[in-house]
Amino acid sequence: MKIRYVALAAAICCAAALLLLLSTHRRSGLGKYGLGEFKDFSPMEVYDMVLPVLTKYYLLRQDTGGTLLEKTIDHVNFYATPGNFTRISGLGSGGKSFFDHVSLMFTSGNLYCSEQAVFASMLLNREAHMRSTDVVGHTFFEAKQNGHWSIVDPMYDMKIKNKNGSIASFDDMAAYVGGDKSVLQLPERISNRTLSYLQKFNSTRFTVSGQGRKTTFGEHHYFLKFDCTPCAGQSYEAFMETQYKTYKNVNRLFFKNKAFIYYSCRLDSDLSKGKNSLKDVYAVQDEFMKRIEKSYDGPFPWDVYKARQLQFLGRYAEARSIMEKLPKATDVQFYLSQIYYKQKDKDAFASLENALRSDIYYRYLYYQLMGSFLDANDSIAFSNFDYRDIRFAAPQP
Repeated sequence: MKIRYVALAAAICCAAALLLLLSTHRRSGLGKYGLGEFKDFSPMEVYDMVLPVLTKYYLLRQDTGGTLLEKTIDHVNFYATPGNFTRISGLGSGGKSFFDHVSLMFTSGNLYCSEQAVFASMLLNREAHMRSTDVVGHTFFEAKQNGHWSIVDPMYDMKIKNKNGSIASFDDMAAYVGGDKSVLQLPERISNRTLSYLQKFNSTRFTVSGQGRKTTFGEHHYFLKFDCTPCAGQSYEAFMETQYKTYKNVNRLFFKNKAFIYYSCRLDSDLSKGKNSLKDVYAVQDEFMKRIEKSYDGPFPWDVYKARQLQFLGRYAEARSIMEKLPKATDVQFYLSQIYYKQKDKDAFASLENALRSDIYYRYLYYQLMGSFLDANDSIAFSNFDYRDIRFAAPQP
């Protein structure tokens, strides 16, 4: 009898261990964060959908001061180098949806104003109501927080404050240009670059001679704040069934829009509950990198793509260890310079000055990090460089 009891106890222990193992397996990877398997989309497509959520929680854990809105503008602006390096279509500009090729576009850095604004709005949409507004030759969004609309314009690093200390709205800027100088916090003498930016809000420039327009000056286009309630606790399949009874013949673009809401909301909800959400952010990213690598066929070498994704979420040492082993292509050297800048490694950063001297983005970072100009004419070049750190005051004579 004793032998039977021992055998029975051993069997129970083994069964319990097996159940625990199976339970752990089911909870491991991305299923633990409510994402489950991706039977309708590739791992990269889903990663593009959730990258704004990962970025949000990375930024929330950065003790750099400022609001999430200000951190978002800084982050997107830093990694966007319009006109430089490989051009990838997506994020609404040549892509089939606003979620196409997000990670590939940021790998390059060559993003237009609309693409930068779209990514920022995807990051902020669970936190604020969003709208877009028409101006001449430029696209940006606005986010409503505490009853106030603030411009979300990463391309120009726009952080002009209104008289209440909030980032200005379209209406604030238009009022200033219209003659109410008290509405913005600006010095009496402003730089030409700031003046040029303000003129985007001049109503007389909105009508282009000989070209008809479907919109009027200051017309806003409102977007609903993401409602994550419908997918709370639901599986992907159950969520899709609630959106439409059958999706056998559903347009893939609409299907992808719904999937974005599901995946981003589930991940956002789970990360918001984590005691150490930055650790969770990295765990999610690592799992995606493992899955993407198995079928990766992007326009960049895999190591470049992976290192850039790590870099975007502050994993500088890991990204650096990968990139320093790669061939010294110009784009890789610039991406490395951004890592050195973030790590405040002046020696490593300065070692790239001969290779990157012709790149104004590098020279601007050089000025910020080293406290001196790399080229003698940089003081003039930077006064006309729209894409970094708007200086409001005009230089003193």
